[in-house]
Amino acid sequence: MLESYYVRPETVDRIRCSWITSAIEQYVAWMAEQSYTVRSVLHRVPILVRFGEYAKAQGAKELTQLPEHVEPFVQAWVRERAHGKGPARARHAAQEVRNPICQMLELAIPGYVGPGRPHKPDNPFERQAPGFFVYLVEEKGLRPRSVDQYRFHLRQFAAFLARVSVDDLATLSPPVLSS
Repeated sequence: MLESYYVRPETVDRIRCSWITSAIEQYVAWMAEQSYTVRSVLHRVPILVRFGEYAKAQGAKELTQLPEHVEPFVQAWVRERAHGKGPARARHAAQEVRNPICQMLELAIPGYVGPGRPHKPDNPFERQAPGFFVYLVEEKGLRPRSVDQYRFHLRQFAAFLARVSVDDLATLSPPVLSS
């Protein structure tokens, strides 16, 4: 897979010399499946190789030991690359390096969950209306885009109910619904 992105065999060989090459190649294959741009792949792979070198220098010997080295590596990266460029640039640089590492670890280490945003539930009202989205597709014949719109609006509604501290749909009142 790496040969699809790197022309020079020396570059591919250098990447494959990394002790985390299996995780890197798995991540590159995943990025290809997700239609990431060539530029994104070329930007992210060197970060991952450097992360592997850093973790190894800190004593990591197995993939399962990598998560404890993510934040120290990110901080070292920010000190090296964004030093003196302001807090906004430092936050951006940290995210730019943390995201590909955490994505790779989520693929390579079973059960690893990165520090990113929690994923939104597919159906925030699954307990109250199980099978609602299946009903929309199979019974109503809605297209995927229409179902996505339902999902979007139900997530917005669930977020609103959480903000106004309504945790039981039976307690909904007309004033709450109209607001």
